[in-house]
Formats: sequence, structure tokens, C-alpha cells
Amino acid sequence: MSATDAKEVARGAGKEDPFEKFLEENQKLFAQFAKTSYEIKLGGAAHEVRKAMEADGCPRENFGSFTILGEIGAGFSAARFKALFKDKTPYMLKVLDKILLQKNDTLIYLAFQEKRLGHAVDHPFLMKVMCAFQDPNNLYLVSEFAPKGDLETNFKSIANAASEKIIKLIAAQLILALEYLHACLFLHNDLKMRNVFFFRNGYLKVGELGSAKQTYDPQSFGVPVPKSITLQTQLQYEADWWDFSLIVHRLLMGRPPNLTGHGKLKESFFDPEHHATGFPKLQLKEDAKDLLNNLFHKHEHRRLGLKGGSASALKEHAWFKDIDFVALYHKKVSMIHILPFLKDVTVEPSNDVPRNSIPAKQELFEGF
Repeated sequence: MSATDAKEVARGAGKEDPFEKFLEENQKLFAQFAKTSYEIKLGGAAHEVRKAMEADGCPRENFGSFTILGEIGAGFSAARFKALFKDKTPYMLKVLDKILLQKNDTLIYLAFQEKRLGHAVDHPFLMKVMCAFQDPNNLYLVSEFAPKGDLETNFKSIANAASEKIIKLIAAQLILALEYLHACLFLHNDLKMRNVFFFRNGYLKVGELGSAKQTYDPQSFGVPVPKSITLQTQLQYEADWWDFSLIVHRLLMGRPPNLTGHGKLKESFFDPEHHATGFPKLQLKEDAKDLLNNLFHKHEHRRLGLKGGSASALKEHAWFKDIDFVALYHKKVSMIHILPFLKDVTVEPSNDVPRNSIPAKQELFEGF
């Protein structure tokens, strides 16, 4: 190759790709488009979700379409199983005992609401109900299966990683999930580590909408609206942000805050040294300490999130200054490289679900 040819090659190698240059020059514009689309989605969330809930488009299936692989866990009126659909896709099958539900009209109403709300929500960090059905004994809700377990199960692994970045990204996803749910005019009302689930891509989803409360004009879903529900329409979103604060405190400090028997913060909590360090391995930076101090401000009306119950103040806090919330919403962050240690969920061997021998009042569950 001649010297002249070599110069031409070098000059060509140094040329900018016009398309890459276009992308670079318009990066801010594209980011603004993404931000605008996210804001539009939030603005229309209440209308879209209410319309979807009224339409009740949740598909119906039947028990014979599923093969039970094992039990994931159980609560007061529900048990959760890992089940394979007939196309071999794994799902979480939530089983609600009709006999327990029919003792309380509020529980029946919330089961109907959970089906419709769970199917209506459309957000990357909220679990979705894929289908539902019933038999003489139980109601069944089928949702996405989270193969990496919940936040409680993975708590020690996250603690051992001693990384503010990991905790910050978890907190940011929780903020986005609650921001959307509140835009839908719903309060989650049961945010805790057991209800935050991880997937193979490292991202999380908030689940268990069975305790969710409508904050405006409760809908009837073919069943009467209980008085207990109508009395709770004035619930404010601060309750969710308080639960969010408890999770963040435990992730950063390795323990819950010091609370009295009435759920109030103990005076010792406000000692200047209380937030000096988190886990033994995690030295909290000043922004993290400031976040905790503002989440648990001595004067309740000045606490982040509790001041009007808005996500904006949290997103704008200095601790989140390196988080692009819109990019995170669109899953542009590689979470699996940040959380490679997430554990596979374990199930207790079982090939069937519990069935109560007492006959249920089937008319209470018509339309589910």
C-alpha cells in the first residue's frame, strides 16, 4: 500500500458515521421524547385503568390448563403456587379460599378488584394478572412468575454486596411503580419486601394488589361496595411512601427504624449518630444520610413523600441525581450485571391446591 493510500485509509477511519452523529446531536431531543411519552402515560393512567377495569377483559381459564409444580407460600386467605400452563410457561397461581372470603364482604370485593386492577395495570414494575377463574372451592388469579424470588429472600445477598448503587436502583424502581399506581388513583396499601419480586433480567416488580385501595369513587365490580371501602376513599398516598421509607431504611441500615408500639419513631432515632453507618460493610455517603433524615424527619409534615404524597420530591433528591428515571422505566439499565447473585425461588413439592370441604355460597362469586 502506498503512503497516499495509507493516508486515505486513515482519513476514512477517522470519519464520523453520519447516523451516529445525528443520534449524538439529537440525544437530548430523544430523551425529551421519552420523558414526554412517560408523562403522557402518567397523565392518562387513571382513565385507561378505570376503563380497562370496567371492561373486565381479564381472560378466563380453567384449572385443567395448569400443572401444579409446588407451593411458593401461604397467607391468611390465600396460597401461592408455581404452575405450568399447557404451553409450558410458568406462572404464579394465587388460590383464594371461598369459605374464608365469604366471611367478610370486604375480602370478596377486594378479590374482584385485584383481578380487574391486576389485569388493567400496564407498567414494567408492577405484576400483571394474566387470567383468572374459579371452581366450587376457590378463586384463582394467575400472574407472572418471578423466578428470582422476593426482596425479603434476597435481602442478605443485597446486604453483603454493600452497594448503595444497587439499593438506589431498587428504590428508584419502587418510586416509579408507586408513582404510576397513584396516578391510577390507587394506594397499594401493603408495600413490603415480601411483595417485591425479582425477574431473570434483574428488574423487580411490585405485586400483591389484593389490599389496594381506590382513593376516589370506588367502582362496583358486580358485587356491592362494602361500607369499609367507601369509608377509605380519603386515604392518602403518604401511607405508601411511609412503607417505601421503611424498606429503604432497612436496605441502607440493615434494620428497621426504631418504632414505638404505636408505630411512631422513638426519640433515639433522631440521634445524630443513628445514620452514621449502615451495614458493617456499607459506609453511607452524605446524600444517603440526608435522604434518610428527610424520609424520617422529626416533623411528619416535612418528610419526603409525606409532603403531599408526591414522587417528584423523592426523584429530585440529591441521592438520585445519577438516576435517569425515564431510562430506567424503559429498562435501559443492565440490572442483571448489577444483581448477579439473586437466588432462584424455591417451592415446596405439591401437585395440587387446598380445597375446603365446606360448600361455599357460589352466588357471592358470580362474575369472577
